[in-house]
Amino acid sequence: MPIVMDWGNADDTFIIWRFDGTWTWNELYSVLVDLQTITAPKPVFDVLLDLRGCKDLQPNLLSHLIRIIKMLPQNHRDTVIVGDSHFLTSMHRMMQPHVTLPGAVHFAKTMDEAYGLIAFD
Repeated sequence: MPIVMDWGNADDTFIIWRFDGTWTWNELYSVLVDLQTITAPKPVFDVLLDLRGCKDLQPNLLSHLIRIIKMLPQNHRDTVIVGDSHFLTSMHRMMQPHVTLPGAVHFAKTMDEAYGLIAFD
């Protein structure tokens, strides 16, 4: 499966999504539905998006972004995006004044850096 989701630690305080190869919007929306289910009993959780294995971003990202944000559970806190994507960093800066997210968005080039950005409180 091109998008794999699992808890990132034994305390179930953050989720890791690993993007491998090519994925589709339908696969992403399916993972979002699963995310809502498994995180419902949690008071808060963070998301770590590992895009290092992602070949390409899918077309029409902007048109899907609002729907994706609306599907994020209310108990979602921060997001850490792992990978070297200047496009995503630039898009985040451009949209930040116009879109309210449930928590902060951080960017990391390595998993070690990403783990350092996850709030373990």
